[in-house]
Amino acid sequence: SVMKWRKPADQSLVTVSCLDRRLLGRNAMVNGFRPQQSSVFSASCSAICASITSCGWLQSMAPTFGRDARKGLSEADDLALGRRYQKAKFDAGYAGINWPVEYGGQGLGHLEKVTFDAEEMKHGFPSFYFGISLGMPVPVLMQFGSDKEFVKERVLKALQGEEIWCQLFSEPSGGS
Repeated sequence: SVMKWRKPADQSLVTVSCLDRRLLGRNAMVNGFRPQQSSVFSASCSAICASITSCGWLQSMAPTFGRDARKGLSEADDLALGRRYQKAKFDAGYAGINWPVEYGGQGLGHLEKVTFDAEEMKHGFPSFYFGISLGMPVPVLMQFGSDKEFVKERVLKALQGEEIWCQLFSEPSGGS
């Protein structure tokens, strides 16, 4: 989902993720070039965006895991549904979009993750249970964990919704 093409003025290569197009906007420039002007780029991006938003995986998951499916659930049942959704998301390759491949991610960029997250939010999926885990302690573990096997096991369990991590703080002299 990353395209490269030659910039007309100086023939240098420009690399932009296909999903960047939605975030760049109509008149945005990348390295002095408007990627939207490339018909190959535009067609590919349109196809990718259409598959994600209108007829893609997210829409197919909405009846089972979306806002309407969650109405009236207890917190425990909603969490159980969230765990099943997180596992389905992992199995489909959408968990850890911007995480390294060696840790079960896709190795893509932050723009792809932000784009997916924005589309995901529209459906009201129970993904917020994993926000702290996947946003703070698990990335720190990936960065600084010395036992790589332990790290990989923890990361995969978190990405699949099997483990939910928290982050605790202590304030010296704060009375805690």
